[in-house]
Amino acid sequence: MAGPALPVTQQVGRARGCGRRPEPGELREAARCPVLDADGRSLPFQALYGERKAIVVFVREANVRLIVIGQSSYHHIKPFCSLTGYTHEMYVDPQREIYKRLGMKRGEGSNVSDRLYFAILCQKPKSGAANTHYFCIDDELVYENFYADFGPLNLAMVYRYCCKLNKKLKSFSLIRKKIIHYTGFDQKKQANAAFLIGCYAALQYGFLDFSTFDVNEYEHYERAENGDFNWIIPNKFIAFSGPHSRSKIENGYPHHAPEAYFPYFRQHKVTTIIRLNKKLYDAKRFTDAGFEHFDLFFADGSTPSDTIVKTFLNICENAEGVIAVHCKAGLGRTGTLIACYIMKHYRMTAAETIAWIRINRPGSVIGPQQHFLME
Repeated sequence: MAGPALPVTQQVGRARGCGRRPEPGELREAARCPVLDADGRSLPFQALYGERKAIVVFVREANVRLIVIGQSSYHHIKPFCSLTGYTHEMYVDPQREIYKRLGMKRGEGSNVSDRLYFAILCQKPKSGAANTHYFCIDDELVYENFYADFGPLNLAMVYRYCCKLNKKLKSFSLIRKKIIHYTGFDQKKQANAAFLIGCYAALQYGFLDFSTFDVNEYEHYERAENGDFNWIIPNKFIAFSGPHSRSKIENGYPHHAPEAYFPYFRQHKVTTIIRLNKKLYDAKRFTDAGFEHFDLFFADGSTPSDTIVKTFLNICENAEGVIAVHCKAGLGRTGTLIACYIMKHYRMTAAETIAWIRINRPGSVIGPQQHFLME
C-alpha cells in the first residue's frame, strides 16, 4: 500500500543552495519529527499536512511578512479570518491576473475543508471510530414554526452551529479525523441540516462577524416583549415590528410605543425610520426625537410599485446612519424593500437575498413578494 503523498517543498532565500528541494527520504524522516503548538503540545510534523491541503512556512526572522493572496472575491477575506483566526495579511486576485502571468494553476477544490462531510444516515453511527467523528444537531437546533413552515433556522442558530463546527475542526483530538455532520430521515430536519452546513460554506459577504456578534442580544430583541426587531445588515438595516400609539398588550401580543425604541436606536446610530403600513402613531414622535421619518405605504401582503422602490433606495443611499424599517409585523413589506437594496448593492440573487433575510428574521418576504423579487 502506498504511503502518504509527500509535500511539494521549495526554499526561498539569497543563500547558495536555497533552491534545492529535499529528497523523498529526507521528507519521510522529517515527517516523524515533533512540532509544538502554542500550548506546548507535541504532534508529528506530518499531522500538519497529512489529512488536508496545507501550506507550511518556516521563518527564522521576526520581521518577515506573511502574506496570502487568494483567487476569489474580497468578501471572503473577513469571514475567512473570523472563522479560522488567521491574523496575517490577506489579499485576493479576483480575476487571477497575477496567477496567469506567473503561470500558476488554479486549484479545483471547492470544500470549506477537506475534512468536512455531510451525510444522511438511517441509524446513529457508532462512536469511537479511528478516522471519523460524527455529530448531529437535529434535536439540538430546532425551528419554532409559525404555521406549517419548518425553516430556515435563525441567525443565532447559524452562529451556534458555526461555533460548534469551528471548535471541532480546530480540536487537537480530532485533527486526524474527518468531521461528518449527519442527519436522519426526517426530510424537514434534513433540509435544516443541509442549510446549516451550506451557511458555513457560504458566509462570504461579511454580514456576520463572529468576533462582534452577540447571540444573547439577538435572541433578546427578537422576542415580541423586548421590541421584536433584528439586524439585517450590520450598521445599515434594522427590521422591526410597527410601533403603536402607546405600549400595550393586545390579544396577548405586546405592542410598543415609538419611545420604547429610542434608547437602542440612539445607541446604535439609527438616524432614519421608514414606515410602510398605515399610521398607528404620530411620526412627530420620531422626528421630535431627532430621527428622520418617511412614509411609503403599500397594502399588507402586496408588492411595492416602481416609485416606492426607487424612493426607498434613494432614502437608504443618502441616509447618514442606520435605517430602521417597519410595516405592521416587520416581515413581508419590510423584508421585500430591504431585499431590493441588498440585490442592487451586493449583487446577490433573489433566492440568496430572501434566504439571508429569513435567517435573520424568520417569516420575512411572503407569497407574491417572493415572485416579485425573483422577477
